Amino acid sequence: MNRDGAVVTRAGAEVEVDDLGAVARAAREAGCTITTGTTCAVPMITESDYLGTMVLAGTSAVGDIDRRTLEATALVASLVLVTRQRVAETEAQVRGELLEDLLSPSPRRDDLLRHRASLLGVDLDARHVVVVARVCGGGRDRYHAAAAALARRGGGLATCRKDEVVLLLPGTDPGPQARNVSRELSTSARPVTAGAAAVESVEQVAEAYREAADCAQAMLALGRAGEGADAAELGAVGVLFGSRRDLGAFVDSVLGCLIDYDETRGADLVRTLGAFCASGQNMSTTAQELHLHANTIAQRLSRIGQLLGESWRDPDRLLEVQIALRLLRISRPELLS
Repeated sequence: MNRDGAVVTRAGAEVEVDDLGAVARAAREAGCTITTGTTCAVPMITESDYLGTMVLAGTSAVGDIDRRTLEATALVASLVLVTRQRVAETEAQVRGELLEDLLSPSPRRDDLLRHRASLLGVDLDARHVVVVARVCGGGRDRYHAAAAALARRGGGLATCRKDEVVLLLPGTDPGPQARNVSRELSTSARPVTAGAAAVESVEQVAEAYREAADCAQAMLALGRAGEGADAAELGAVGVLFGSRRDLGAFVDSVLGCLIDYDETRGADLVRTLGAFCASGQNMSTTAQELHLHANTIAQRLSRIGQLLGESWRDPDRLLEVQIALRLLRISRPELLS
């Protein structure tokens, strides 16, 4: 049984888990071998840590040979577990140091970083995702260990910073990665909130970290503790909270199809949409503002709906459209005048 009381592996006759758990707890509390009739439990304890308990349960009384054999087996298992734990801790430290160097804004040699990463089985030339997981409450070391194990399984890196853990994971979808990290690290008592950002190249890791950290902070401000997302999934809120968000890319993602339509067909859909939103979605006022017939406005709005999708007037989508129009008025005012 492991340190949490769960059965890791078993062989032989079936025994109730509750019975095993009771004798394992007794051995842990006593700090020595406990023998009760047909059951024997040996706690695996190092100088500073409890690793689990090895339990022997049968149908006949446990003899001295059985007890000594179980104690010897537990000793060997403890040594193996400690060795694995030390190796994992050392690897986690090396991976964490590499990620800290990638996050550092100071001058660096990317070729050396790539070489160090290759020794750990990490390809920095592949696309990655930076995930920042905010921890609510204490127990940071436990979260760091869990994050390091998660990163190692996924071929990535992890490090710990104050009240957050940072992961660099292979992949192209930051939203799903953030949700997976949140789910893997959260407990019922202490949820973990994760924000993520995509990384196109090794030079962008530090910038992606800032975006992911802003995203996690935005989610906490929105009352979405214990969830995961990227800035794109937060829509307009992601733009407002993201320190390095590409505003031009946001405008293109919302209004790009209208801008392209106007430029290729000589239409005036962007200006029409801007006037329609400025009028409080009043068709008559929009027609007067643009000196057009109401039927013309209706036809243009129908085309806008086809290009943007019929849900563009839903509150969340409409907010994004209005923010994109405001940004467009600043960056390319000629499209709205």
